[in-house]
Amino acid sequence: RDHAVETVGDRDRIVWDEVTGGSVVVQSYREGDLLVFGVILVIAVIAAIAGVLYFRRQLEALREQRRDLGLGVNEGDEGDEDDGWL
Repeated sequence: RDHAVETVGDRDRIVWDEVTGGSVVVQSYREGDLLVFGVILVIAVIAAIAGVLYFRRQLEALREQRRDLGLGVNEGDEGDEDDGWL
């Protein structure tokens, strides 16, 4: 806990007056890493939205096929969209 941080060139040096434990754990990140994490998050959100849209389009195509083949889909049986599932 009692430490000093010195900047040497483009690096930070952390200095402790005394270390009494058996190990020292330092967790850090560069400011550029935040941008990388943000980009990964945006890509993941876009992929999730695209996946949901693709799934809904495939589901609608399957409904249409079943309707065309007369396999138990009634004209008024569109309740799946109103039940709050998606």
